[in-house]
Amino acid sequence: MLKQTPTKTILALFAVSLVACVSPDDDDEGIDDVAGGKADGFGVTEAEGRGILRVANEVSRADLIGKAKVSKRAVAGIDEHRLGGDGIAGTADDDAFDTLDALDAIPYVGTRAFDKLLAYADRLGWVDEDVGSHQLDGFDETLLAADSSGRLAVLRVGAAFSRAALPPPAARPPEVVRSHGGKFYLLYEDSNLLIVDPVQAKIERTIDLPVAEPADLEWATTTSIYVSSKTANAIVKVDLETGAELGSIDLASLRIAGGTIEPRRLLRVGDRLFVQVARTQASGRADRGALAVVDTTRDEIEKVIELEVQDPTSGAMMPGLEPAFAMAWDAKRNKVFVSLAGVRPSNTGMLIRIDPETLAVHDFKRARAGFQGAVAFGEPFSKLFVIYHTSTPTTSSHLFVDLVAEDGKLTSAGGGTLVDTFDGLDALAINNGGTLVTMANTCLTGFCTTGAGLSFVDATTSAVLPKLLADQIGFEPMMVRFL
Repeated sequence: MLKQTPTKTILALFAVSLVACVSPDDDDEGIDDVAGGKADGFGVTEAEGRGILRVANEVSRADLIGKAKVSKRAVAGIDEHRLGGDGIAGTADDDAFDTLDALDAIPYVGTRAFDKLLAYADRLGWVDEDVGSHQLDGFDETLLAADSSGRLAVLRVGAAFSRAALPPPAARPPEVVRSHGGKFYLLYEDSNLLIVDPVQAKIERTIDLPVAEPADLEWATTTSIYVSSKTANAIVKVDLETGAELGSIDLASLRIAGGTIEPRRLLRVGDRLFVQVARTQASGRADRGALAVVDTTRDEIEKVIELEVQDPTSGAMMPGLEPAFAMAWDAKRNKVFVSLAGVRPSNTGMLIRIDPETLAVHDFKRARAGFQGAVAFGEPFSKLFVIYHTSTPTTSSHLFVDLVAEDGKLTSAGGGTLVDTFDGLDALAINNGGTLVTMANTCLTGFCTTGAGLSFVDATTSAVLPKLLADQIGFEPMMVRFL
């Protein structure tokens, strides 16, 4: 609870100045109003002071106004100070508030502003003698989260929590977020590739890719990447240093009878690059998907794997429709998992396992309910976390866990759904050790009762851990990626 004594002390000390400087119809304070003079005279505890400074430094301008209810003129001064001379977050001239005196010196920041900053810090759980307000015992992870409006934040979770907002490069989320070599890579539909330094919490540089409507990226070498193009029907190889095109692989031959194709997600296993290809018939209806297998030593298509399986009951061939989610590699059994969303109501998706050595379909599993979604393996490849999507009456998503036998057979772990939420395609992520799963909860219609944010699951025990709420992140995340 918010401690009352310090707040009352502040109000008592400055009631006279507030009456003198603020009209009854104006929520702003006077331009030179102060909250307490010297740092030891603010009337707040050390923990409350830390909470006030965290709100001033970490909460977005929109939330300072809309949620903390600080006046617009005070927020303008706070934002100008913390962004530095260039007015951009995540750059070298950023100037965070180190002391209450520095915050007190901002025009229009006085008693009312301090009171509201303190109240909001308490609401976020930041007014605690323990500095870490979101704890995941035994973990120490860095994540990048994005929302539907393109806002970005680098998050640290574990024994303590920290957040650093980045300037949104676009008014929409990236197509995909990848991590490689200690950096985050964000791919946008307008052909921009952003490289984010999580240590400095800033955009390191932007590369203008020679690729129309990129869908995904994968590494070719340490200095080059493969990028799939939705509209060019090709995979383009790009130099990361110069942004120049190094070559391309044409996928137009994968069309069926006058239909169209759309290259989507990429996954590299050894010297082979697996390329998801969604197909449509000439009528526009979804057709069976495929995997184009590229030999990366020659950058040529080695084989096309048709994503269709035989129904064990009828013997008929069943097409796998709409490959749209990131693929997963079971390194223990050396199998590639391809998740197909399917098309309701006749085809609700499936998981197909591919042998990356023989390039043959190994086996499959139909979706248990709704659309098949994203998958992620828990260490040591003994659990598979799966998202299923439903669309009645609105789209919701549910996270389940399957146990993986030594031969790769999947069986439900039981216990029902771990997390219920709304999400985007990249809402599921797992850390490099395979021990921590996170799922973005956007709660577009208030579906998830525990609130928007990031849900965490201990992959070893399948225990649901404390949720990181949207107020702490600064927005409702729809995409998330571990470093």
